[in-house]
Amino acid sequence: MTPLGEIFLAITKADKAAESERLDKEIARLEGEVRTVEDKLKNKSFVDRAPAAVVVEHRLRRKNFSEQLARLKQARASLN
Repeated sequence: MTPLGEIFLAITKADKAAESERLDKEIARLEGEVRTVEDKLKNKSFVDRAPAAVVVEHRLRRKNFSEQLARLKQARASLN
């Protein structure tokens, strides 16, 4: 299959600023989520009392949040 053409997008400074602000807000939200999950997982009482499936779920959430956070930080860095 051959390409039909190319599309060029002009990104203005205002667009970059808005996108950077959006990324900063999302990064802050995810950092909070990671802290919350890590606090629960550091709590020995929670880990001992919670069903194993819940602990596994929290570990998976921490992993997913951390991966999303890394992607967002990379996207923010690429804006500059």
